[in-house]
Amino acid sequence: MDENRTDDDYGGGGIKTNLPISSKTATVDNRKSRSTNYHLRVD
Repeated sequence: MDENRTDDDYGGGGIKTNLPISSKTATVDNRKSRSTNYHLRVD
């Protein structure tokens, strides 16, 4: 449940899992690559 919540918050979770150190930065970075992350995830 917690993971799902964070995934939605980050829009993808890919970057978050890849860069757990830059969780805060990943949020802003994901915002730009949100559509790209979603595409990669759905694909």
